[in-house]
Amino acid sequence: MLLVIFIFASQQIMAQKVVVKHSEESELVSVICHLGDIDGYVWDDEDIATPAYFTEVDSVFASYKKHPAVVFAKNKLRNKGFAWSTPMDFAMKFKLERGKVVYRDDVEIDGYYDHITQKNEKKLLKLMRKFYDQSNFHQFYMAHESLYKECEEAMQEVVDSLDVEWYDHFFGKKENNTFRIIPGLLNGPGNYAIHSKTKDGSQCVNAVMGCAGIDENGKIYYGLSFTLPILVHEFNHSYCNPLNEEYWKEMKDAVIAYFEPNADFYRSIAYGNPLYVLNETFVEASMIRYLMSHPLDLNGTNYTMPELIERYIEIDESDKKFTMIRDVIEALDVREQNPVLYPTMHDFMPEYVKTVNRCAKQQRQ
Repeated sequence: MLLVIFIFASQQIMAQKVVVKHSEESELVSVICHLGDIDGYVWDDEDIATPAYFTEVDSVFASYKKHPAVVFAKNKLRNKGFAWSTPMDFAMKFKLERGKVVYRDDVEIDGYYDHITQKNEKKLLKLMRKFYDQSNFHQFYMAHESLYKECEEAMQEVVDSLDVEWYDHFFGKKENNTFRIIPGLLNGPGNYAIHSKTKDGSQCVNAVMGCAGIDENGKIYYGLSFTLPILVHEFNHSYCNPLNEEYWKEMKDAVIAYFEPNADFYRSIAYGNPLYVLNETFVEASMIRYLMSHPLDLNGTNYTMPELIERYIEIDESDKKFTMIRDVIEALDVREQNPVLYPTMHDFMPEYVKTVNRCAKQQRQ
């Protein structure tokens, strides 16, 4: 009986590590970005899983497309990097408290000020406060509470299949670390990873997930075989990016030379920096390693597990030109097979660096 209680308690602790919660803050910023035609918040019709919601946002807020907050984001910030994940970074820098927009100076976001200055952050916050009050945004948000709840419940079904303990095993344990998922609708098929820290030493691995679908009954759903790999990918960023940044000087020359021949292509898919390409390669390779040890239920699909993994690799190679992906996957296998020699991913990084430099050189020849 004690063993049963212990197992149940362990499962409860594990489940509690991932919080699935819609955010009024992120939805507020998403609406402003959508009205301002910011990349990542405006999509072609075929990419939108919830067209009725997009149509309603356009209708309800039609008279606010020229609001100073929208105009500032569109004309002053968009071309300076305020797009894709950066608006969601910004959404974590404030909280809505008793109907007021309150700035959070206790939160740090990795790479945040690379895409927005503190001066522009302050101005956008001031304009957004006016937008929030003048547009009656809270009323709109509460009117759609059941839809947001539906997103949370559908995403929870995916989270229940996620082995979050894998992160400690694969990368090395992080203290004071929690995981949070914010379902999004206006970021359409886009999904964003955000690593946040607070002054008390706690860290949060955030994933803003927009890859919703609609089932045959018109309900929100997140297909497990599609969504879980994306979720693993987004969480991976909080582990892979800092490691690449720490060892960047040792790989920089090789990766830049690898990047340059396809620079225009990488920019066209939102990876306009050699480090971004390396981050995505590391993140994807780690996601593949997860799938290799965690088979998915593929009933209803046309894939076996090996076929699905191969398909992901082929997409990385052909559609994204992450041509080092297979070599990095093999290198990470060495890490997993030698846990005594490489207790954490940080311990393995010198070997990872050798793999990246060798592959980058070979690809250029």
